[in-house]
Amino acid sequence: MTPAFLGLPESLRDRKGWGFAAQLYSVRSRQSWGVGDLADLAHLAAWSGKELGADFVLVNPLHAAEPSAPMEPSPYLPTSRRFFNPLYLRVEEVPEYTALSAAARAEVDRLAAKVHAALDGGDVVDRDTAWTAKRAALEILHSVPRSDEREAAFLASAEQLVRNYFLLEDPTQVRGNGLELMLGTDITVDVRSRDAAGQWTTTPHSLRLRGIIDRLDIDDDGEITVVDYKSGRAPSERFEQGRLSGVHFYAYLCERFLGKTPAKVQLLYLADPVIITATPSAQSIRGLGRRVEAIWSTVVQACEKESFRPNPGKLCAYCSYHAYCPAQGGSLDALVDAGAVARPVELVPRPGAGGDGEQVAAATEPSLFEAVGS
Repeated sequence: MTPAFLGLPESLRDRKGWGFAAQLYSVRSRQSWGVGDLADLAHLAAWSGKELGADFVLVNPLHAAEPSAPMEPSPYLPTSRRFFNPLYLRVEEVPEYTALSAAARAEVDRLAAKVHAALDGGDVVDRDTAWTAKRAALEILHSVPRSDEREAAFLASAEQLVRNYFLLEDPTQVRGNGLELMLGTDITVDVRSRDAAGQWTTTPHSLRLRGIIDRLDIDDDGEITVVDYKSGRAPSERFEQGRLSGVHFYAYLCERFLGKTPAKVQLLYLADPVIITATPSAQSIRGLGRRVEAIWSTVVQACEKESFRPNPGKLCAYCSYHAYCPAQGGSLDALVDAGAVARPVELVPRPGAGGDGEQVAAATEPSLFEAVGS
C-alpha cells in the first residue's frame, strides 16, 4: 500500500523549496577516483545549502551493480537493491585508511594516482577502470583490524540482535531438541530418456539430499517445529512467499528423515524483530518432491548429452566458477582436476535410524531421535 501523500518537513511546510538534481557518478571532484562519490555528495549538499540556500539534493539510485567489470552503466538496473554500490565510497575517508602501514598506504596512493592520471579531465565516466582500482584499494583496507570505536559499534549492533531475540521468545520455554541439525535422505528419481533406437526408457537414479536446520523443537504432544534464524529484516508481503520456499524443503527433509511432518516452521527475523510462521501441508511437501525430481531429471539428461548451456546474467559477477564456464572464457576440462571440485561434508551413519534417513552429523544430539520415536 502507498499513501497518497508523504508530507513535507517542517521547514518546507509553508513555502516552496528548491534544490539540485544530480547523477552522483558525474559529480566529480579532484579527489574522487574518476567517479563522483559520497564525499562529493556531502560537499555538494553542504555548499548548495550554505552558500545558495538550497533545500535538498536529489540523486540517482545508489544500489549495488556488479562487483566486477564490466559494470552496468545505468543506476536504474542494479544487481541488488539490498546493498549500496561500493563504487561510491571515498577510499581515503574509510576510517581504516589512517591505520594503514606505510607500505600499504603507498600502494593505495599509487592506485589513486593511476586512476587520476587515466580519468581526470575525461568526458566519459569510466566505471570499470575506477572500480578495478578502488576495489583493490578497499581489499587492502579490509585487512586492517577495526578500531576500538568501530569494533564497539559492531558489537553494539550484534547486541541489539540478541536483545531483539528476547523480545520474540523466552529461551527458558524453548524445547530445542536439535541445534544446527544436519539431515540427509536418499530418494530414487526415475529419469526418462531415449535409447539408441529412439525408444523411451526409464532408469532409476539415487539422489542424496542434505540440509541444516537451525533449531528443531518438539513439544509435549510430539509435534515438531522447525525454527530458522534470520539476522536481517523480514521481507515485504510481496516477497514473503519467495522467502518461505525453503520452508517446504525443511518440512520435506523432516518427513523423510524423521517420518513426521512439522506442525509449523518459524522464521525469526531479528532486525525487526518479527516471526513469520508457515504451516507445511501434504500438498506442499509432495510439490517439493516433484520439483526435486524434475530438477534432477534435467541434470541427468544434461550429463548424458554433455549439454551444459550457460545462462549468463548479472549474478555471474558473484560466481566462483568462471574458470569452468565457457560463457566466462573458462573450460569444463578444468573439472578433471579432482582438487577443483568442492567435496560435501561426510555424514556419520547412526545405527538403528532406519528408514530413508539413516545418516546424521556426528554432533547431533541422540535425545532428538528418541523424542521423535517415542
